Amino acid sequence: MKRALPLVLFALLSLHAQAQEKVFRFGPKAGLNVSDLTNLSHADPRIAFHAGMQFNIRLNKHWRLQPEVYYSAQGGRAKTKSLESTEYYNYLAFPLLAQYRFSRFYVEAGPQFALLLNGRLREYSPDGSTSYTSHHENIADFLIPVGAGYQLNDHFGFNLRYNQGITSIRRSSLADKNRNVVLQAGAFMFF
Repeated sequence: MKRALPLVLFALLSLHAQAQEKVFRFGPKAGLNVSDLTNLSHADPRIAFHAGMQFNIRLNKHWRLQPEVYYSAQGGRAKTKSLESTEYYNYLAFPLLAQYRFSRFYVEAGPQFALLLNGRLREYSPDGSTSYTSHHENIADFLIPVGAGYQLNDHFGFNLRYNQGITSIRRSSLADKNRNVVLQAGAFMFF
């Protein structure tokens, strides 16, 4: 009996440790972007994508910290009678999100820094000609992401996120304050 008690305690502790959720998890994420720029007249959104990695750190039963790094294709389209243009911006995004979990459902918010990888303007004129211009805009963009998600099981889930830009993407102080606005729908996987 004296020898059986330590074995039983060890077995119970092992089962308890396996039943607890992992403190640190990571995995890929990807999804759809519907993006636009504020203060553009006759604007339509640009449909693109995002893809990258996420890291999830469990702080306690409800709170998580989730740093991410991902590529995000953004921009917007504008149409007038004489011209149609599409602005393309490609970013490397670094959000740091606080998540509050209600079982498998969660809400999240936090700051995001994004580094502009490249930007370009494509213009179509009524005569059928197309021109491309490289855009050298602000290299840094700051946004506030707010979202929600649902984790289907320990490995897979999906989320919906709204990113509101708080800095203008234009260098010129004379230009309108164009900020990124991005709606993201995505899926993720944890290892």
